[in-house]
Amino acid sequence: LSDASKIYNLVCQHRANSFILQYKASQSIGCFETDIIFDKEKTISAHSKELNTNLVFDKFLKSDYQKNTVWIDAKNIKKTNNCLTALNWLKKYHSKFKSVLLEIPTISIESVVDKKWLDCIDEINLIDNVEVAYYVDTHLSRKCSSDIKSKNLTSKNCENLYKSLDTISKSTSLKSITFDYDAAFESISNKKSLENFKWHIWNINDPQVFSEIVKKNNIGIILLKNNKNLSNLN
Repeated sequence: LSDASKIYNLVCQHRANSFILQYKASQSIGCFETDIIFDKEKTISAHSKELNTNLVFDKFLKSDYQKNTVWIDAKNIKKTNNCLTALNWLKKYHSKFKSVLLEIPTISIESVVDKKWLDCIDEINLIDNVEVAYYVDTHLSRKCSSDIKSKNLTSKNCENLYKSLDTISKSTSLKSITFDYDAAFESISNKKSLENFKWHIWNINDPQVFSEIVKKNNIGIILLKNNKNLSNLN
């Protein structure tokens, strides 16, 4: 089913923020998602600074467990300086990966007025084996999905959701989105034009749902439901 270099129909380890999870994923499926905080001093694999275990991601790339597809949840890339740090880091290390999905946070939409930030994102997206994706607003998409199920044909929630995605697609060269299956699948599937985007989905926990999802032609990475007990200890 999968194509690692083009990032199609891949099933990956979610929240591999410890070396042991990165190692296990590398040795089995060759694909994992990890949270990254881009900083000039260190590129840390952590969900937040509060949960930082000082796992410097560069060190993983010095190991024998390379040439993976990695979904990088770029936590702080909204700021131009952090984006430029990420750009320089990816230019240096992109060849260590089979491919990279760089996820930019929902709040990044506030940065579309900054030309330097837009240029930075587009330059990252031009790196051969790197694909940039936009994190669809989970809260808003959940409300939109609920409105669709309630047959609310004039949903402001859906209007605002689709407007935000339109803004991102018109401001950047991005053609990939990431979203929570439970919250957003209904709202994303309801908009025909979004089929032109590649979908990267997390929080799938039903084998029947999975088997239906992978039949689509625009699926990138699937993350199965996250185990809340995953340890961040290295």
